[in-house]
Amino acid sequence: MALPETADFARNFSVLVRVQGPDPKGLKMRNHAFHQYHSGKTTLSASGMLLPDTLYNTEVVKCIWDTDSGQNLMLVMTVASLVEPFLTIQHRENLSQGLPELIPGAQIDIMVEV
Repeated sequence: MALPETADFARNFSVLVRVQGPDPKGLKMRNHAFHQYHSGKTTLSASGMLLPDTLYNTEVVKCIWDTDSGQNLMLVMTVASLVEPFLTIQHRENLSQGLPELIPGAQIDIMVEV
């Protein structure tokens, strides 16, 4: 596969992950290259990758997320340091306790190229 073909193929799996949320003191952006801070709100971003459903068991994912609504589920992999500042304290200190929860007002956006 030539370089242009490889790049075209890779675009099918590439995403931009953006996490934004409240940050009154502007501390969440420390050590992050791609960040924005404005009026008590920090936005961090990083690259991510869509995981093809051949790499995971879709039935297990549906069970974990307690969904069987016929929606298409996609898993995205990105760096943990992007999401970690916006997790609740309980989930930052002990990740083994259930599904991670974001602090109130935080959100994760996944952007894909079409």
